[in-house]
Amino acid sequence: MVVIDLGLLICIIGIFQVMRMKTLRSIISAKNLYPAYLVIVLFVLTVYVFYPGFMSVDSCWQLRQARVGSFTDHHPPVMGFIWLFMDKIWSGPQGMLLLHNIMFFAGVLLLAYTFFETN
Repeated sequence: MVVIDLGLLICIIGIFQVMRMKTLRSIISAKNLYPAYLVIVLFVLTVYVFYPGFMSVDSCWQLRQARVGSFTDHHPPVMGFIWLFMDKIWSGPQGMLLLHNIMFFAGVLLLAYTFFETN
């Protein structure tokens, strides 16, 4: 839960920072692709190390709710609803691991470009 919240928060902050600037295209150019390369390497390394993902008892319960389609208020229903669609794309914890890391590293990349634009 904390991972998706942190990834979503960083992604939203990065999007707002980019919206404050002129255009994303003016930030990303051939001469400053190094942050993108670094983020891609970190993304691949993170997915490699933590693949196929960790399933706690709560995660198993949420996955079960998503597969059955019956959601309770013990866990956030939005997370189960997201997992409902992710499980159809990639069954098991792998899809959620990829989604969390894509959101997190996309936010990190947007924040990195914001930092490089201001300096």
